Formats: sequence, C-alpha cells, structure tokens
Amino acid sequence: MTEIDQNNRKIFLSVVDYFKNRESAELKAWMDSHKPGESGTTIGEATAPKKKSSKKKADAEAEA
Repeated sequence: MTEIDQNNRKIFLSVVDYFKNRESAELKAWMDSHKPGESGTTIGEATAPKKKSSKKKADAEAEA
C-alpha cells in the first residue's frame, strides 16, 4: 500500500498512482534508484495490463 486517503476512503497500491500527484524530482529520484530499462523493459511495458496467455487455450484445445 502506497498511500491512504481517509477523506475519500481510497488506498493507493501502485507506483503509478503514488507518483501521479508528486513532484517530478521525487519521481526522478525513484527512477534513478530503480534503474528502469536496464533489463530491456520500459516503464510502459512494466505497467501495462497483463494479457491472458493463449498457451493455456492452445493446451486445452490439444487435450480435447
């Protein structure tokens, strides 16, 4: 959990939500300490919604 907004009864669970209302210097410091991109993965790729695997569907069809 990254933040609790008691007035609006919300909790923030993601890095993206955490940095939406923060100073850009704070985001830069976080990015510098976590070195995004060194593994070849961009922030967009890391935060994109996960796609369902078609391998499970192919395996199920093969068994039928």
